[in-house]
Amino acid sequence: MERLFQAIREQHPGFDVLDVKLLANQHEVADQDATELDSAFAVAVNNAEGPMDLAHFA
Repeated sequence: MERLFQAIREQHPGFDVLDVKLLANQHEVADQDATELDSAFAVAVNNAEGPMDLAHFA
């Protein structure tokens, strides 16, 4: 999930990405290529509209 973590770091400079937890419908994601999922998650993060106050989650 290198691209996902990079996208999150770019969206939130100054924060460290330690872990990401994803909940998915296993019937829809079964047998998908992890590289393709990584790219899709990165696109979603880069296209997300904000701002998001990360302090809210701390």
